[in-house]
Amino acid sequence: MVDVTKILVVGQNRIRIGSCGIVDVLLHDTQQDIGFLQQEDLAMFGRLILILCTGNVSSPNNQGQVQKALDAIKRWYSLDMHALALFFCSKLHTTIDHVLDMVKGRILAEQEEALSAIDRLDHELMGELENARLVRIMAKFGFINERPEYVFFSLLLSKVDFSFFFLSLSHRFARDPRWSETGDRYIIKLFRDYVFHQVDEHGNPLLDLTHVLTCLNKLDAGTDEKVMLVARDEQSCLVVSYKEIKACLASAFE
Repeated sequence: MVDVTKILVVGQNRIRIGSCGIVDVLLHDTQQDIGFLQQEDLAMFGRLILILCTGNVSSPNNQGQVQKALDAIKRWYSLDMHALALFFCSKLHTTIDHVLDMVKGRILAEQEEALSAIDRLDHELMGELENARLVRIMAKFGFINERPEYVFFSLLLSKVDFSFFFLSLSHRFARDPRWSETGDRYIIKLFRDYVFHQVDEHGNPLLDLTHVLTCLNKLDAGTDEKVMLVARDEQSCLVVSYKEIKACLASAFE
């Protein structure tokens, strides 16, 4: 089945050979000579090379066309390709090992290209994995910071006069350690401001992506480096390490 009609190009320098094993299924009850079948495969492989090099499906049909095809290959392609095509057309008893000996230099080059492609894919994959880690951290920030249960009642208390029921309900949420921005959640809020909400000397937002990525990576690693977190009213500050902030984040998320 090594035939041009059974081969699919599925990507750059990547093919699939279809219909493999059909003959084995149809002749499953017949004793087959493996050596003879391998010779047939190699002969079909040689015809396939002639067809691909000349772009003519009828190239291997007779000796005259085969000779024309070999002449065309000699003009257009390398000496290695011509020697390989000539080797197949000689109809000598051969094995795939003989073929590999002829193209071993090309195989090494192809192997090197394949390994280089794997290195490039690994590099891209590592970048995507790092992005995924940072997205998980930012998702945790979103879950923890300024929970709507707390913020909603805080806004209502600051603007509208409520009945005792809503007042007591809002106080219950505000004092609930799972929702209120105290302790671990307060540190996380200050760190969020430190990462995303910094301003310059003129009060303009600092949109420094490098600063954001550096801080989030240090947080994910849990380094011992310390950072000073300043409240929005600038009346208080905390000096904590990224390791401590990471513990706060895990505790609040849990």
